[in-house]
This record gives sequence, structure tokens and C-alpha cells, in this order.
Amino acid sequence: MNNWRKIIHSGSQAELEALRLSGTDSQVTVPNPGLCAQDLWLHDFTIPAEEFSNYGNWTGWKSNQANLNASLTPWISFMRIVEVDGAPDAIHFPFDISGQNPTYAPDHGPNHGLANTEPNTFPSALVLPQSSDAPYLYVESGAGLTRAYSITSPLINLTDWFTKKLVFYFYLYGSNAGSFKVYTSTSNEDIDGPPRELNYFASSIGPGESLTIDDTLTGPVTQVGPNQIQTSANDAWNRVEVDLASTGDSEITDNEFNTGYIWIDYMSGPDDVSNPWESDFGIGNLFLKLDDYEGTDNIDVQAPSLKVVSEDIRFHNLQPNDPGVPGALYKEDFGGSQSFIKISNGPT
Repeated sequence: MNNWRKIIHSGSQAELEALRLSGTDSQVTVPNPGLCAQDLWLHDFTIPAEEFSNYGNWTGWKSNQANLNASLTPWISFMRIVEVDGAPDAIHFPFDISGQNPTYAPDHGPNHGLANTEPNTFPSALVLPQSSDAPYLYVESGAGLTRAYSITSPLINLTDWFTKKLVFYFYLYGSNAGSFKVYTSTSNEDIDGPPRELNYFASSIGPGESLTIDDTLTGPVTQVGPNQIQTSANDAWNRVEVDLASTGDSEITDNEFNTGYIWIDYMSGPDDVSNPWESDFGIGNLFLKLDDYEGTDNIDVQAPSLKVVSEDIRFHNLQPNDPGVPGALYKEDFGGSQSFIKISNGPT
């Protein structure tokens, strides 16, 4: 502690503005995840008030900032020609927001969608209850015709994550319910691989019903449906998990997803001209569940400093934990926006 010196200033106009604290490197090697779970999210389908008059054609959910990745790239869903894993090209129709289609019949799908999730808060429940008046992303069996529908994610890079799952909640209800699959692809124009294996909750949970201790996800399978999962318009939404690290298929030697696009593909139910609008497939609260980050980066960090702001003296860039260096300053939060400033006694 012999290097400490007292700071002295004099004069009527003297003012201490800032003081840099020595003993800390300006570059450190730290985990730098880059992509967090909230950087691929699809959960907010709220129609802005100024768009109510254009409700039937509103596609703002694709570029709503709450639904974007870190680079603010939008989702893709419009009528297009898509090749799926070498199969002949097919027309893919877009997803809509509930209530937009003039022929939409609410008793053939959920009455309500899911509440928007708070930032950095992602559910772990097998089912989520409906939230009154919440819109949702959906497709409906079209006029008794078998049709393909799809949405495509923004470009994502999960290379440095060891554990990586896609999670979303779905509603599949109606007498001629179809089936859905999840793909990953290097292209956002065509699908260049097989469907991924997924696990999903396969039971219908109505209002007032509870899960049991034995309830769990079903799978792995490569598609959910055909045939309905939910059995009424009031049921809870069910969870789907897609392992992006591996399919688990022994015939596929290397199918880890690192960089590219996620596709959700729905094939509407079989032709049924007598009941043409008898099924809905809905999507809500889609996110990534990431863990075990394997990358590290050298990043520049600001050295700790002391600054005088008005009548306050503030420390900036102090480490949040004891660095184990004798005499080094660090902070310890005790709630609110303030912290204790402590002096390290060295290695413990």
C-alpha cells in the first residue's frame, strides 16, 4: 500500500474531473457469447394503433424489433416457390396474424394467443395458458385444399454454442388438422436438408386442468400431426423443443446447426370440401435456449476510473468480484443502483 498518495487540490476554481486507477489491463479474454437467446425471438404480434385500418394486410410482425435478431434482420413469410430437400418445387403460403383473414373462424383455433414475454425471461413450462385478446401467428386449412405454409428466421450463427435448442409453443386444433416440421437450411430461399427431430407436449390441457408429475415431452419425431393435439378452443398452448446440436439420427452423421436459417413448415390437412375451414395451426413465443458457450474473445475494456459528476464522486468500470490482487478496488452490489467499494486483500 506504499504507492497510495493523497490527492490535493487548491484554489477557488480547482476542480477534480477524473482519475484513472492503475493496475488493471485494458484488454482481457472473456466469454463473449455474441448471440443471446433474445437475439432470435418471435413473440410480439401486437397491431399498432395506426395500422388498425390496414389490419387485414398488416405484416409488421416480420420486422417488429421485438421479433428480430441482433442485426435487425426480418422474418420471411410470403407466397413463394420453395424446394424442400430435393423434392419438386412447391408453392408456400404465408402465415397471418389471428383475426386478419375475413373468413377466419375463431372456434376452429385458439380463442387467444400468448402474452408477450418480458425481456430476458423465457418460459420453461410444458404448456402456457391463453392470454385474453392476445393475437398469434397462424395458418388455417384453406378451402379444403392441401397447402404448404412456411416462415423463415433471420440469419443466425450458433457456432460457439454447445447446447442449442429452438423452443416455441404451438396450437394444432381442428377436425382436418395438418402437420408441421422444423428445418434448418443454409438458404432462406430453399430448404437443403431433412426435417429435424423434435420433442413436443402431446396432451390437451384445458382450463382448470393441471399437469401431473409424469407429464413430459413426446419424441423425438420429425413432424407433429396430422390430427389435432388440442381438443378445444380454450386449451393451453403446448411446448416444442428442437435440438439444434444434433438430430439424434444415427443415419445422419453430422447435422449440427451452426449458421443459417430456421424454417417452420406446415402442411394443411387433407382435402375436405365439406369442412373447408376446420383447422388452425398457431405459433407463439419462439426463442432460442442456449448454454455452454465455447468461444472466447479478446475484447478491450475501459480501465477503472474515478469521476466527479456535479457533487458526486463515482467509480466506473470496477470489477464486480474480488480480483485477488492486493490493493485492487472492486464493487459489491447491495441492491438498487449503488454498490460498496472494497479493497482486495489479495488471493483468497
